[in-house]
Amino acid sequence: TYRTKNNSIVHYWKACDQFIKDMTNPETDYMYGPIRIMYQRILLPNGMALTYPHLHQEPTQNGFQWLYASRNGWTSLYGGKLTENIIQALARIVICDHMTAADIQLPTCDVVLNVHDEIILVGPDENPKAIDTVLENIMSTPPSWLPNTPITSEGGWDTCYSK
Repeated sequence: TYRTKNNSIVHYWKACDQFIKDMTNPETDYMYGPIRIMYQRILLPNGMALTYPHLHQEPTQNGFQWLYASRNGWTSLYGGKLTENIIQALARIVICDHMTAADIQLPTCDVVLNVHDEIILVGPDENPKAIDTVLENIMSTPPSWLPNTPITSEGGWDTCYSK
């Protein structure tokens, strides 16, 4: 049922399966949306990369598996896992860009923490609604490298950290 209702996600898993195969070829170099698929790496819009050193295929009882060398030893890789890596990396770039914008646009506030998709500021007690409105506008701005991404934000304020 999930795969039927979310066929775009399933399609992306399959695209990521192909990325894995392609990343074993030293000649690989192509764009897929905002990412660049290359030999043993995926270049992100900010110039950083997800790397998969020594990516290779090994046989198993049921077919094969893809492995790469990580700091914890050999790690398996498959389309769904690569999807997660890409999405988390792109989301991290977006939230970092938003924190930078908040730092610039809200000079009376300090970015003190981020938790996944949250930005936590410390600011003056006066007019927290105005600060919240600016931050919501910042966090509802899609990245320049994916301008049609639908993102939105909601927030709030308190005298101490709360959810």
